[in-house]
Amino acid sequence: MALNDEPVATWQDLDQWVRAKEGQTVQVTVQREQAEMKLSVPINKVQAKNPYGEEETVGGIKGISATPLASVVGLSNPETPAYRAGLRTGDFITKVGDKEVSSFEDLKRELTLQWQDSKPVELTYQSLTDSKKKSEDKKITLVYPSQKETDFSLYFGFFPSETFIKQVSKDSPAEKVGLLAGDRITQIGEVKVRNFDSIVESVQSYGAKGNSVSVVIERAGKSMNFDLKPVETIQEDPITHNKFKKYIIGFAPYLVFEEPEYTTVQVRGIPSLLVKAVGETNELAQKMVISLVKLATGGISIKNLGGPVLIATVAGKSLESGLVHFLQTMALISINLFLLNLFPVPILDGGHLLFFTIEAIKGKPVTIRTMEIANQIGMVFILTLVVLTLFNDISRIILH
Repeated sequence: MALNDEPVATWQDLDQWVRAKEGQTVQVTVQREQAEMKLSVPINKVQAKNPYGEEETVGGIKGISATPLASVVGLSNPETPAYRAGLRTGDFITKVGDKEVSSFEDLKRELTLQWQDSKPVELTYQSLTDSKKKSEDKKITLVYPSQKETDFSLYFGFFPSETFIKQVSKDSPAEKVGLLAGDRITQIGEVKVRNFDSIVESVQSYGAKGNSVSVVIERAGKSMNFDLKPVETIQEDPITHNKFKKYIIGFAPYLVFEEPEYTTVQVRGIPSLLVKAVGETNELAQKMVISLVKLATGGISIKNLGGPVLIATVAGKSLESGLVHFLQTMALISINLFLLNLFPVPILDGGHLLFFTIEAIKGKPVTIRTMEIANQIGMVFILTLVVLTLFNDISRIILH
């Protein structure tokens, strides 16, 4: 709700505020179960990518995310109440009693709110079929303990699915030592695993040092220890297309996210609306200009350029997210084309403005011959840009 008593309405507000407060401790005002609380939270140094795909060291709060984990569960002990009732790793719990849940935090909260001494609670869930689609609703009944627990998910025997192995890569270190789909990662090296991010951080740390790492898993209720060495891979950033090293041990998790809740920012009154619109347009324009400069200097790969096919694809996907997202995307494309049209390239409006500026300085118009040569150069530039974007569009279709 607020950072150092400064109100924040959106995740973007929080992210921008925190980025500049690296190394500080801030007072965070939160709302939890209808109650307002103030917490002292340290701002850590974190590696994050800016809008142009470049790695930066900025301020960040570890352990929070704008995208919540879906209420997909993992089970590693067949002797737990949830397993005996029929729940399995990868099942998606949709209701606790008659209350709908979609995130794992919702699930934990509802289990706590509905607790009654030794009373049953009904869970509705869906399983993934072989076709990757969710099955029909299924139901199980679990019985609450006589005493209230701090975390009923642990009592019933299920965890967030993100620490469970979904698939093991062929010929990977994980396969060679015997890790299996369904194993729950509980510890890597000296680090107790709480989430998938802690797995990634530990693997990168040990891999960079060239060391083997001890991986502790739970399988069928038994703890097992494996030693394996992360392998180095070379990957490509999708925005900058720069190559970078990444260390892997060769498995994919059950990592399923829930669609985050969106905040509707209301702006009342036409003057306020115009100020807001101009401010956001100016911010978008600045980012686009910086992006174009980075394209020209090689900071962003020209492979990111796209033509009609990419525009149609982006527009179609934005329409699937709703009319507001579609209109925002159309505005973004319009601003992009507006800025491109202002380039000082002959045959574009920016080229004409350049000629008018030269005429104003010299006191006479540019010669016809000079304009002809400039227009020919401009035409070559535009045709090259068209061919390049068309080539990128076709390449994306072939690759995907």
